Amino acid sequence: MIVDLIVEFPKQLPLFPFEKYDGPVDKTSNEFIRLDVASGDQGRIRSLNLKVPNGWYNDGGFIFDTIEKSVVSFLLKVNDGQKLSVIVNGPPSSIHVSFDTTGLKQLLDQVGLKQSATKR
Repeated sequence: MIVDLIVEFPKQLPLFPFEKYDGPVDKTSNEFIRLDVASGDQGRIRSLNLKVPNGWYNDGGFIFDTIEKSVVSFLLKVNDGQKLSVIVNGPPSSIHVSFDTTGLKQLLDQVGLKQSATKR
């Protein structure tokens, strides 16, 4: 499975961190995506850090993609009503967006992704 993060119209952002790229994103420790989920109970935060494996401009947007299985597992554990933050970091600055996760689980179910039961 490929997970895409699309930043639409990146040239309209004051400091888009990857504007120098017109091809694959360099894989350095300063260029990454971090997903954070804040749960409603006691303000705990789960995080997932990913190096950006690929990035390119396409039709007015900038696309990052990853095939790391940990992203799908991470998203499948997100519940409705939580806050998902996505940070895209790269020189000269970073982008930080957050949104409510209500409906994400239903969307993942519709595309056939379900959390597998763990054996104890």
